[in-house]
Amino acid sequence: GTGPSTISVGNSNKQDEQVYRKPTVAPELFPSRSDNAAQVKHDNVGHQKTTGKVDTSGFGYAQADSIAVTFHVLLPYHVWGWNERKKLVMYFGGQNLGNWRAGVGDFTWRDIGDGLWEMSTTLNIHADLLQDTGSISYKYGVHCFMPDNVTLELEVLHGAPQKVHHLVSRCLIIPKLLFRRGGCYSQHDTVVYPEKMIKGTSERIDHGFSPGDSFTVPANESMRQKCLMTYLDWLQHILTCCEIPVNRTVDHIVAFAMHIVASMMAQRITHGDRPAVWNDEKLGIFMLTGWIFPIIDTVKNFPVSTPEENGKIVMTAIILICIVGKLLGTKQLQPHDIPVPYAASMLQMLCLSPDLENKKCLDYEFVRSVIPNHYVKDVTEAISGLGNYLITTAADIEHVEWFYCLPILHFLNNCTKPFETLDLHVPVDTFVFNDRYLKLGTFCNRVAEKEGFFERHFEKLKPLLHIDPMLQCAFAYVCPLKDRSHLIHNLSPYLCIG
Repeated sequence: GTGPSTISVGNSNKQDEQVYRKPTVAPELFPSRSDNAAQVKHDNVGHQKTTGKVDTSGFGYAQADSIAVTFHVLLPYHVWGWNERKKLVMYFGGQNLGNWRAGVGDFTWRDIGDGLWEMSTTLNIHADLLQDTGSISYKYGVHCFMPDNVTLELEVLHGAPQKVHHLVSRCLIIPKLLFRRGGCYSQHDTVVYPEKMIKGTSERIDHGFSPGDSFTVPANESMRQKCLMTYLDWLQHILTCCEIPVNRTVDHIVAFAMHIVASMMAQRITHGDRPAVWNDEKLGIFMLTGWIFPIIDTVKNFPVSTPEENGKIVMTAIILICIVGKLLGTKQLQPHDIPVPYAASMLQMLCLSPDLENKKCLDYEFVRSVIPNHYVKDVTEAISGLGNYLITTAADIEHVEWFYCLPILHFLNNCTKPFETLDLHVPVDTFVFNDRYLKLGTFCNRVAEKEGFFERHFEKLKPLLHIDPMLQCAFAYVCPLKDRSHLIHNLSPYLCIG
């Protein structure tokens, strides 16, 4: 595995995941052989015999003419009866890729528990083959090295939409936006199972990973969830610890996470020569409840002692909100899937911690440095979308966490700068951006006759009112009429009129 940099074009960077990919399985289980292109021939029972040379010229080209594709897959080693004679390989269709007769791949691994290894290998595939055909079919298999022969058992994609699973292969399709000669790409696959896993009927499906039972296959939903958590575990770790690498920007991290989600939700397969998609439409909900919510539960209680630490929390919140926004935008989530307390927590994590004495906002400076200019619009839409969801779903004087996102929105979009003096002769509508960012008018209508807004929230928001003068305008705008008398002593009289 090579971390998030493998989904974008450019050079691969392995530093991000180095700590998390130390193998914990005895290396002697994997024989060290220089047989990455062992040639074999099918017989009727799925085992193989060695044969003559086959054409594998599509592999191993110079970097300028190829794309370095890193394949990731999970292997249940107890199911395959693993021993020192066995080795995981890949078989590809296509005349220049072995035409299903050459086993390739030199896999690395790590133990992820539950009787599973995460396996990965990088193959340089000639760019013309990927570009001309648009897709390449392949399967995983296991070689067993016998004294006078090499046998092969190919995987079977149990649960795939086609009834004849033997005819279903995996499919490599590189999106046009990520296709570049000399670049790299990550392909994330589901669990590799042999045919023998099903005993009797193919409808016998178990909902968990059971190392002691070699005759059941976990349900497709369970396999996808396990793969999702495995491929995103390093990202979950750094977000939970708020230790995001300095060379990573928000757009890059969000793109990597969504690449994994998209790969697990829609596995590309072929049935004969016909491409197809193997979907799991419930994975978006699991991404929210099983991956995002645990990060929020941990980070929202972090003790903060420096602006730098708070900046990392704000960055984590922005990443999570952008991921939620992407899931909503692709219909993998619906707004009602997000509980109000978690929406409120994500917005509250955006709260800046200004240095009022020196009039500095170091946490915002850090956050701005990791959001490229071209991604400001995406961040703005994601934050304002979540803020509007909270306003329309829980519009009362208790839930005003959307206030914490306004300084970020104002600063990112150059509406104002930290500690800037605001020209109060500008119309109030310009201050609050009622239609541009948050639906503050909706909030006003719901709390117009209520009392206690000022007492509940003014002191908590006071530091932000100093850093963002436009927030003063928004506070005065939404303050119920019965609380307006408190404003005259704390804000500019100009803002208290009307």
